[in-house]
Amino acid sequence: MAAELYPTKKLVPSTSASSTATSSSSSSSIQQYQQQNQTNNNSSNQSCCNWQGLYPTIRERNSVMFNNETMADVHFVVGPPGGTQRVPGQSTSWPSAAPCSTPCFMGELAEDQEEIRIPDVEPPSFLAMMKYIYCDEIDLCADTVLATLYAAKKYIVPHLARACVNFLETSLSAKNACVLLSQSCLFEEPDLTQRCWEVIDAQAELALRSEGSATSTLRRSRAS
Repeated sequence: MAAELYPTKKLVPSTSASSTATSSSSSSSIQQYQQQNQTNNNSSNQSCCNWQGLYPTIRERNSVMFNNETMADVHFVVGPPGGTQRVPGQSTSWPSAAPCSTPCFMGELAEDQEEIRIPDVEPPSFLAMMKYIYCDEIDLCADTVLATLYAAKKYIVPHLARACVNFLETSLSAKNACVLLSQSCLFEEPDLTQRCWEVIDAQAELALRSEGSATSTLRRSRAS
């Protein structure tokens, strides 16, 4: 359904922690590193060689470890039963971007566990959040943006959450305004809620004919 509601596209924010300082050639290099990771994941000798010396910046070195067994000390089992994906991770990379992960990895609540189960987040959205944490890149698409917003809210990654909301605002139309209205209330995003109402008020007939425009939904949203 999401593909029908929003045009499929990618969003790369104009400002981020380091993306404003990187050139297009650097972005291309990161993509090459990620492609190389797929080959290196099954290589047993990568962890014992001086791979860090191949990449001059912290961003590039972190990108190498994205979804890679290199130096992985934890694995996330992501997704509902029957649709899980096992994702390798490095506990030291998370706290700097997701503060709520600090107790899990470094605080008094830290546990010596090899797997962390996350049944309420879809694997593609979890990987999108990880890509932001490791690579400082925001890569969103219509099919996963709402689930990515949920993950960003859950793990308190505000810049990613803001990018998700911006994506939804850009994709807003009369056809999806009612659906996004209910979701904006769920995620407590008042600016997006207001934008949805503006679109509904301006194109009420078309909005009310669209999927997800049940009267009860509108009443609950208006009451909130």
